[in-house]
Amino acid sequence: MPRPISRRARCRSRRRPRRAVGAGATSVSGPSLSLSDAAGLYRDALKQALADAKLKAQALADGSGLTLGGVESIAEGSSPSPLPLAGKMDAAGSSTPIEPGTQDVQATVTVTYSAS
Repeated sequence: MPRPISRRARCRSRRRPRRAVGAGATSVSGPSLSLSDAAGLYRDALKQALADAKLKAQALADGSGLTLGGVESIAEGSSPSPLPLAGKMDAAGSSTPIEPGTQDVQATVTVTYSAS
């Protein structure tokens, strides 16, 4: 479930780029927003990916008349997250609002099962 940033953090974050540009900065990038429990959410996504892999393997085994055996190997992989494009602020201090949004946590696994 996405957690919105607080109003106070949003207001503070709008002032900092303006101050930096006003002090002579020629480029400003950011902010960089992240999840507070990304590792825990990724572990949950891995568990869901494993469960999904088993359901798919079972359906394939059932459809081909085989009996699904045990796990022979597991390989973990993750999908890269898209990075936002960096924008430039003009010297006049234009403001780009920071709005709450969502971030997806994805996990990819490759599981090899035995079958007979």
